[in-house]
Amino acid sequence: MVCDTTQNHTECPEDHYCLQGMVKAVACPARSSAPSGSSSRGDCTCDPGYSGDLADPDMACTADSGSTHALTKSQIGLVAGGAVALLCLLGCLAVCLIKRFRKFNQILNESDITILNTLGAGNFGVTYHAKYKGLFVALKVPKGKSDMDELLANLEVG
Repeated sequence: MVCDTTQNHTECPEDHYCLQGMVKAVACPARSSAPSGSSSRGDCTCDPGYSGDLADPDMACTADSGSTHALTKSQIGLVAGGAVALLCLLGCLAVCLIKRFRKFNQILNESDITILNTLGAGNFGVTYHAKYKGLFVALKVPKGKSDMDELLANLEVG
């Protein structure tokens, strides 16, 4: 590449720099770029994911430590925004679930239960098809606790 030095002004091509008095444009170091019209090596900047002080002639653009590709600020913003949105969504879901399950974590009132029929019986008790506050449920009654008042005093849904 050649520097245009006509009429005492230098126009240097993109990704190059033209030192004063030079006719030939110098390419920026590997993994770096510069806008057209650059006049020194310091105008070259390292590509995303790389760093180095290019004003120093002995320096080159090297990969950032621990990463083969660094995220741009806009990519970091998108990831952070997505993470915050996801955490908010999970928090709302957790609150809804906690409120829903708190409704069921209560002592049952006998007036809320209607036993419809027997589903089965075994060594540990009897299971009934019942209705609880409009919901069809399976109600397990352990043997030895046939008295409904005693059952309701000790039974919690959870």
